Amino acid sequence: MPVLPNTELPAYYFAKIGFQSQTPKADFNSYFLLPGNPCCDKIDKFPKTESTVGDKKTDLAKDGIKQVFLDDKSRFKIPKKGIYALSVRAGTLFTNSGKISVDIDGRILEKELSAEERKIPWINIGQIELGPESYSLKVISDGNAINSFKAGDITLVLTEKPNDVPAIEFSKINNTKYYLKINKTTNPLTLVFSESFHPDWKLYPVNNGNIKAKLKAKQTVASYLEDKIIEKSHSQTFSDRNIFETLFLKAVPENKHFFINGYANAWQLSPGDFKNGHEMEMIIEFYPQRLFNFGLIVTFISLTGSVFYLWLSKSRSD
Repeated sequence: MPVLPNTELPAYYFAKIGFQSQTPKADFNSYFLLPGNPCCDKIDKFPKTESTVGDKKTDLAKDGIKQVFLDDKSRFKIPKKGIYALSVRAGTLFTNSGKISVDIDGRILEKELSAEERKIPWINIGQIELGPESYSLKVISDGNAINSFKAGDITLVLTEKPNDVPAIEFSKINNTKYYLKINKTTNPLTLVFSESFHPDWKLYPVNNGNIKAKLKAKQTVASYLEDKIIEKSHSQTFSDRNIFETLFLKAVPENKHFFINGYANAWQLSPGDFKNGHEMEMIIEFYPQRLFNFGLIVTFISLTGSVFYLWLSKSRSD
């Protein structure tokens, strides 16, 4: 079992698959099973480790869920919506190779495994958003499909619940720049940015009131999660006039920027990131665009200087 954070959030263990409350005084566990074991296929959930199938009482601690078998019909159920961290146990068949991929309903989490990572008990593959639905599961190691594994070798740990999401407003300025404002939160926050992951996407805290004022002036075009996330009208300009806006700003550290949902960007923020207990104003920007803008400015200055020099030389010769 992986070391879990000191929290009451639940964890889901691939069969014994399950849900297990992390509340210290909890005395109830219910498990959700993958297909594959004939004597347990009809069980949806059960208290602790016992349940009745027909007239047969099954103790899963003694038999039943020792091996998980995967096929095209294998699905697992997540009862609670949230962001989950997926981890695999080291020393298993699919962690002895160089690369592991986990496909959850077409969303792929993958990781190149180093020799050092194989020495730790659990290897974190990535994070993914899941809702209260059933999902397919495929595990691929160095291009080879893994069709079975021991119970408990893969875990999903709920790291963040939807109720923890603070109010957020955002607006797209252009394809490489976004404004957003996040209300204060007392819980850690995973900010998911649904553009293809690239390490050069940067998140800059601003906190000067300018972003808040600009967002307030824009019209609301959509809302999500019961109006907790508000989308403002987009500018859709090739290049905004504030090209030096992030020049002297410090980006959120790279160790807080990570890959999520098999394609997107995410940043881990904590309550301490919200200065003076107020909301956080931020800019998301693709850093290479700044270099491109600087290059255009240098080119323009060089061309202007060259034209002026030629004009001046011609004037003197006349």
